[in-house]
Amino acid sequence: MVSLIASLLPAHAAVGGIKLSDKYDMPYYIIVDVTNQITTVYDTSDDHVVRQMICSTGRHDATPLGQFIMPAQQRTRERGEWYTFQSEDILAKYATRIVGNFLFHSILYTAMDDSTLNEEEAAKLGRPASHGCIRLRVPDAKYIADNCFAGTAVYIYEGEARNEDLRDLLLERSYTGENGETYNEFLGIPEDPNTLGRFSSGDEVSALQARLKALGYYDGEIDGNYRTATIEAVKALQTALGEEATGQASAEFRGEIQSAATPTGLNVPLAMGDSGPCVSALQTRLKTLKLYDGNIDGEFSSALGESVRLFRQVYGYSDGTDASCEIQKAIRYESAMVAGLFVASPDYVCTRESSSVDTAIVETTSAIRLRTTPDLESEVLDRLENGETVIVLEDNLDGGWAKVLYNEDEGYMKRSYLKRATQTVLQLKYSSEMSGLSYTIGDSAEAYLTGTPFPEAVFSEYLANGGNPEERSELRNYATVELGDDGMQLRLLASPDTSDTTDVLLADGTRAEVLVKGSYWSLISGEGFLGCAPNRFLSFWQGPDDLLGDHLREVSLSMKNQVAEAEPLSESDEADLLSINAEITGFPTALPIDVKKKNA
Repeated sequence: MVSLIASLLPAHAAVGGIKLSDKYDMPYYIIVDVTNQITTVYDTSDDHVVRQMICSTGRHDATPLGQFIMPAQQRTRERGEWYTFQSEDILAKYATRIVGNFLFHSILYTAMDDSTLNEEEAAKLGRPASHGCIRLRVPDAKYIADNCFAGTAVYIYEGEARNEDLRDLLLERSYTGENGETYNEFLGIPEDPNTLGRFSSGDEVSALQARLKALGYYDGEIDGNYRTATIEAVKALQTALGEEATGQASAEFRGEIQSAATPTGLNVPLAMGDSGPCVSALQTRLKTLKLYDGNIDGEFSSALGESVRLFRQVYGYSDGTDASCEIQKAIRYESAMVAGLFVASPDYVCTRESSSVDTAIVETTSAIRLRTTPDLESEVLDRLENGETVIVLEDNLDGGWAKVLYNEDEGYMKRSYLKRATQTVLQLKYSSEMSGLSYTIGDSAEAYLTGTPFPEAVFSEYLANGGNPEERSELRNYATVELGDDGMQLRLLASPDTSDTTDVLLADGTRAEVLVKGSYWSLISGEGFLGCAPNRFLSFWQGPDDLLGDHLREVSLSMKNQVAEAEPLSESDEADLLSINAEITGFPTALPIDVKKKNA
């Protein structure tokens, strides 16, 4: 491990066989590796890394190589917040002189205003870009200005080879050493030799990458190098498993994720010929939507591709069979909605309704104007580029005009710039005779003509929330009473105490909102009832907000704690809560539980 760490660090500067830390009595010394574009500040007391950062040195070898000693300030504004170069519109922050006209300083600005950062020049950080000075991020430049005084040794050299792993890491963030993190922790080097982490390489890393790809978390190359993309994939899977997201893969973790029960991710686009658990998850979700009736075998077949094509059509995507990450997220969202809504109604069916919308594609060598009236002198509503699509409301108007709909704006365009086409609008309508519930995916032709297409109206919010159905405000936690016998009923308790009974009896299949879910008990609410029930008799799921109508939702902290901390019942106590063909005598007129009306 020592040799590995040593290989990652720039070599300590040596002049005549004497380390800079031995030769100069200053708190720090600085080494600049122009090959890797890395600047490292060392502590002279023990040569440990104090700060490490990506930089940009001079183009065309303009930065001088060798050993230098920082001089005293030559200009009063050195080491201050703003430093102006010869041109008044080129400025930097926290300039510190190295030698002659060469300085450490921040990336460039055009005025003494933080909002004037030169984005184009800032994007060059990590590769030669300057006239010879060494550019840094603003906090890094400030650190050197504040801590590396006149007399500090600076050694600028050409490293032997580029270390892309370390460069990638430093392009994300600098190592500061000020937040309690050790340099090894920053690098992500595991203490356990059997744990894979940043800078690991070999067949074990390749196997991990292949498994992460099959699970839908890693979309990079399977190259056996443990870099940022692999770390982020591991973190995502660790989060999904409810584990600490370290980004390191222990031997136990690598064994754990081989299980068929490992949750899948949505970060890998899928296409025909792909295989693995993430394909199985896609098959399962499309089967829930009743768009796929094949086997759940983890193989992306032509049948699965046609199912994806149908969903793409409903959501307004272009024609095709590929399932991009965005499309997978949309499928997961809709399948979660359908599964939650019809969890107690296995009889639900899906009907497809299609209609046609007259559309046209703009064909022009330059932008074409959308006008308020069929008149070249009328107000311009928008400018459309070649290839954009409009909905045709009226055609063959006088003067060669057409009335169109574009981004909710109705206007007029010259007919000669439009290539007519027909857009098929498909809707999926789900319903259940048992429950009387229904759910529709997609827009009707009328809705398509009068407003924003469906995905923009619904799915954008979903993606903005990270693509997790659980994070949408209109999805709530529900439960269904499961007793295994439609003639059996469950007596509701006012608290998790068998002596605190109510007159409420819940039949098998009754649905309720879960207000509090503890380890063994839940507080549930529905139409006309509120109380506690053992989790053993409940099946938990998620569904749309207000699925059961208006009921009590806000619960006192004391009640939450009581339910969360309650112990499990004995088998005999559980049996006492069950009744067969019992008569429901009515609901309690007063609720003994400390709750408040939602938004009261």
